[in-house]
Amino acid sequence: MGIEMRYARIADEVVAEIINLPEGVDLAKAFHPSIVSACKEVGDDVQVGWTYDGDTFAPPPAPPTPDLDIVKAAAIRTMIGYADSITARITSRYPAAEVASWPTQEAEARIVLAGGTRSDAPLLTVLAAANQMELSDFAELVIDNATTYRQVIAAVQVIRGATEIAINAAQSSEAVDAALASAKEIAEAKAAELGLVAS
Repeated sequence: MGIEMRYARIADEVVAEIINLPEGVDLAKAFHPSIVSACKEVGDDVQVGWTYDGDTFAPPPAPPTPDLDIVKAAAIRTMIGYADSITARITSRYPAAEVASWPTQEAEARIVLAGGTRSDAPLLTVLAAANQMELSDFAELVIDNATTYRQVIAAVQVIRGATEIAINAAQSSEAVDAALASAKEIAEAKAAELGLVAS
């Protein structure tokens, strides 16, 4: 069954609904008179949201172009959030208190590997015992993990900094979007290189 007539239901001078009637269906018989009186026959171009002044249908005005500085500020916030999500692929695996202990663990690990004793590394001594590892072996593991995490932080900071420069230099919203898209692509490639997968 084909479409025979197309009507716009008008509410407060705006097209609130498009009614497509199949062949052989009479608008006046299919709907309440209050709806029929609010309808106007229209062509295929008229859409919901168009205005009607009693004589002519018109599309709504285009939304104003956002201020470029506002676009740039929003893009930088987006990039910072994205950078946080990359580092969170590591930190979100652990309780916050454990993450906060990482600098202490690293400092004690360096002391141990430099010849320090158990009394010089009270936190690491407890953690090594809990993991059933020799203190020196656990210290090496901590240093390896710290080195990897530092590489991630450095990579994210470099990408974030370069992206902010590109965003601030952009002369259009499109250029801002391109800088942001490029940064995400580069960040994902670097994350994959470092063994970080999206969570």
